[in-house]
Amino acid sequence: MLYRSRVKQAPRVIFFLFSAFILTVPSYGQYGPGPDQILDGTPVPRPAVRDNDLLWLTTVWRRIDVRQKMNQHFCFPQSPTQGRMSLFEFIKRGLLEERVLTAYSPGSLGDNDMFTDSLNRDELLNILREEKIVLTPSLEDGSIDTVRVEEWIATEDIIGFDIKERWFIDAEKSVLRVGIISIAPVQAIYDGETGEFRGTKTLFWLNYNEARYAMAKWPIYDRHNDLQYISYDDLFAQRKFDAGITKVSNVYDRSLIEYLDPKDALYQALLEHEKLRERELDMWAY
Repeated sequence: MLYRSRVKQAPRVIFFLFSAFILTVPSYGQYGPGPDQILDGTPVPRPAVRDNDLLWLTTVWRRIDVRQKMNQHFCFPQSPTQGRMSLFEFIKRGLLEERVLTAYSPGSLGDNDMFTDSLNRDELLNILREEKIVLTPSLEDGSIDTVRVEEWIATEDIIGFDIKERWFIDAEKSVLRVGIISIAPVQAIYDGETGEFRGTKTLFWLNYNEARYAMAKWPIYDRHNDLQYISYDDLFAQRKFDAGITKVSNVYDRSLIEYLDPKDALYQALLEHEKLRERELDMWAY
């Protein structure tokens, strides 16, 4: 009886051994695209909407804080590696090396997001490079010499990205849609002597409709699957980021922090977010 039972189990044992052999055999060409390969560069198609089908529209400004865990794919890796780079490094490369992006001045007060003044290469270098004076002891007599050093703004200097987007109701399909118009890197400003945080500075604005064709070519890391590489355009289209509302179009053209204290501004931002969500729900009232 023991011999017969072993004979009956033989096919099952052979099957498991064959499966284990197949899994150990190396397979080539099945893990594409790799991290060092440029994507096809096809942006996510946007639905065409006629002007006559626009039932309602509002403009919203948000800030993506890259210090939040959900937004870390914007700032890592801080130095290009494994065929990937942070969003700010990608922007610098597109502006200065590949020249496929165009930067627009935010104005002297940092509130111009209408793409009125494009920046040339010299103006960009003045923004992206900072000249600092370093005190260095002389090797000859021990005196202190001043040395001028040029430092580039790095990824770790960027604390977030401002995005401007338009929310609208497509009357033909009865849906609420959103489209990003522009994006701007935001630099943290610290006191040179004390190191205290002094505020933020908007470096420049990018027209998202112009930049998305370059963004669609560069892969970023997906923390849930090493086999999947999505582009920056996919990231924004799928809205895989967390951003707080800083301004909603109003008659005074003011941001929330201009007339509210920080706590009330945060509360009002949550209210504005709920208004957008309820706007779509109200369309289905019977």
